Amino acid sequence: MSTYLETINRLVAAEAARHSALVQFGENIAQGSRICGLARNLTGRVLTVGNCENTHVGVGLGMMMEGGQALLVVKQLDFLLLSLDQMVNTLAWVRAF
Repeated sequence: MSTYLETINRLVAAEAARHSALVQFGENIAQGSRICGLARNLTGRVLTVGNCENTHVGVGLGMMMEGGQALLVVKQLDFLLLSLDQMVNTLAWVRAF
């Protein structure tokens, strides 16, 4: 029987592999900790980026708004909340213009 983390990893990796243009990024997902296994088995464009969740979300949203594909992996809940803040702010800005 698979653990919850193994199941989520398998599903994320399988779905990500279906999209050749997908850019997958986050802290230590191309090497190192691989976020306790969540980012293992990712193939294609996998990038390790620095520590700035607001920038990560802004870049990902910008890519998607221009028709690109992005997968951001955030490993800590407190930083995930910062990411959500950036999404709300970006959405408000887009609606204003």
